[in-house]
Amino acid sequence: MNINKAKELGYDKVYFTFDCIGDTILLMSGLKYIYEKEKKRILVGTYYKELLENCDYIEILDDFCEDIFDKKVYDELIKNGIQPIFISATDFINENDKIRPIWGKYHILANVCSKLGVESEIQISPEFYLTEKEKQNGRFFEKAQIAIVSAGNQRYKAIPYEMAQQIVNELNDKYGFVQVGSPSDPVISGVLDKRGKGGLRGTASILYNSDLYVGGIGGLMHMARAVECKSVIAFSRAEPIALENYICNINVIPKRKCCTLCGDNVQFPYLSTCHNDYSCIRNIDVKDVINAVEVQINNRNRNVEVERMFVPSKKVSGIEDYIRRFGEIR
Repeated sequence: MNINKAKELGYDKVYFTFDCIGDTILLMSGLKYIYEKEKKRILVGTYYKELLENCDYIEILDDFCEDIFDKKVYDELIKNGIQPIFISATDFINENDKIRPIWGKYHILANVCSKLGVESEIQISPEFYLTEKEKQNGRFFEKAQIAIVSAGNQRYKAIPYEMAQQIVNELNDKYGFVQVGSPSDPVISGVLDKRGKGGLRGTASILYNSDLYVGGIGGLMHMARAVECKSVIAFSRAEPIALENYICNINVIPKRKCCTLCGDNVQFPYLSTCHNDYSCIRNIDVKDVINAVEVQINNRNRNVEVERMFVPSKKVSGIEDYIRRFGEIR
């Protein structure tokens, strides 16, 4: 749908977020509560159209994909009576006359819902809408199947390649491993390589059909939860556990001393240079991860638990979060 069509149909706002897999899934999940209240399809601008496919309450604004924060796009939307609303999971504070992001008070999904104006009990479980055909794809082993990654976009929360390889080396005789993630991720020896195959929806199909996902904090962790695949997460101390924990997962944290400046809100990980060799993720003991995998696989037939939380509204009405973060529209 283009801007003119959106105006013709009476849309007066469009929602968007950072161009990240997890942020997009969380925004889609939060908007479900708006749809349930208003009973009207919701206009969204996104880089990741395929993540929103098969979602019957979202309408995608096609004109909004090249550069979400481009001033020309912003001005065109305003001229046509459509207000861009930027939703982020982080909060912001004014510190010495400088605006900087900080971790929110609630679970990351609850924070998104709160900024959308939701004020009700929600499920701490994101949404992803696979078709019945997609659900039939992605199973490759008769024995327990584990999806695993070997890298990530941000080093502070990405499972190190060496750790992923050790996990596979230790457990490959017992379980079938499928590698998902980006085609540029280092390939793990001894796995079925499905990096980048079938796009993001193909990855979601694999996770749906897997008994476990092993990785770090990030988009695939949220995707796995959305398709009810339990996880073992190498959980960096750069982010608070309460912010991104799903109770069906096992989070493995460093037992050895490591830096916690980012997790304690002293600095923000994707805006700061690490001077501690990413000890927040590197000091996780691979033996603890392997033990957690065994526990999850042994309990794989149990139902996925769902946590519920009441969300207080702190609705945003425009792109003020973006302006606070970057200063102005380019």
